[in-house]
Amino acid sequence: MFFMFKVKCSSCGFEFEVKSGKIPKKCPYCDKEGTLERKKSAQELLEEVEELEKNYVIKDKEY
Repeated sequence: MFFMFKVKCSSCGFEFEVKSGKIPKKCPYCDKEGTLERKKSAQELLEEVEELEKNYVIKDKEY
């Protein structure tokens, strides 16, 4: 089974989808190495916000 995820180049901003578990070494648009990062899915962003809110509420109660 293949998983699709989005990748973005931090140098040129090019975004594309990858069908495998590995991020390419070079951007296919600007050809720079080491500039590609996996973009978080909407679900991952929601979970991150929920965790931050949970930690904030806990810290807020400590004061």
